Amino acid sequence: MREAAIRLQAKIVWQTLTLIFGIRRPKPIPKIHFFLSPESKGSLRHRSSEEIDLVHHQQRHGEAITLFHPPEAWVTKLDQIPEEAAHLFAILHQGRGSIQAPRNLKDEFEWMKSHEAFAYFTRALSLQPKECLNEKFSRVKSKIIRSKVSFWKAAHQEGYSLGQKMARAYFEERLDLKALRKWFRSDWRKEFRSKALA
Repeated sequence: MREAAIRLQAKIVWQTLTLIFGIRRPKPIPKIHFFLSPESKGSLRHRSSEEIDLVHHQQRHGEAITLFHPPEAWVTKLDQIPEEAAHLFAILHQGRGSIQAPRNLKDEFEWMKSHEAFAYFTRALSLQPKECLNEKFSRVKSKIIRSKVSFWKAAHQEGYSLGQKMARAYFEERLDLKALRKWFRSDWRKEFRSKALA
């Protein structure tokens, strides 16, 4: 039952993003697994020990995760599907800036921030837009990030905030579709600067 719900929700997200971003030949949706479901059994068999630890860490904390090579996602709740489907969509359709390895920490921060902005924008389109548009995010007080966890949290917070601004502009009919598509195809390792999106 849950696997059918995952496939249906992922398909709706995929079709919506295909239309918004003008993808002519959308690629098939990669597998999205529900943690500990019978269908997810063996889904980590081809993954490295580091990836397996990461997936299990997210599972223990009730979170979701998308891995890139090959693209695949795991969720603990059905409302996580839009964000993970968005990550998978970006991996397969966005371009080189989405999958190329960041060259340094600044690139990695911008890359992660863009991925999270895209995922949050998709979440707002797919689930309770009012709730997403009213969610509060704490600002990063310092650009000096001392640990991997704080780096990850800062990139997510800034990405979510940017995705929320994009979603608000979309629902207020201020979002420039050409600018949105141009950003989607841009190199996400570079700093986001377009005023047309937020």
